[in-house]
Amino acid sequence: FKSIALSTTSGQVEVVASRLKRMLEVNSGLEHLEELNLTCAQFSDEAGSAMAIALATAGTAVRVLKLAGNDGLSRQTVHALGCLLAANNSIQELNLDFCKLGDEAGAELLEALARRSEASSALRVLDL
Repeated sequence: FKSIALSTTSGQVEVVASRLKRMLEVNSGLEHLEELNLTCAQFSDEAGSAMAIALATAGTAVRVLKLAGNDGLSRQTVHALGCLLAANNSIQELNLDFCKLGDEAGAELLEALARRSEASSALRVLDL
């Protein structure tokens, strides 16, 4: 897959997160994934963490991550996203528009971006 887009119900997002995790376990397919669009998906903490773990693993090259419209992202999901941003230097575009992150979540994301390797490709688009 080069692109996965899903913007409907959380049940489907749970399935996608589970499949991403399984694909990583067998090292199949994710090395070509360039864009993940989970706009308005309203995923659970478990799905958010699974997605972040899958994308933070070496061998994934996602450049575009769209999570817009997921208002009320939990602290656990934002923390997992921060870990992802610190570990995965391939992400160049992150869309969190209409997520209502708040001050704490924003600070955590900023800290994660500061931990990214300076030699890596920079995040070029951050939509809050």
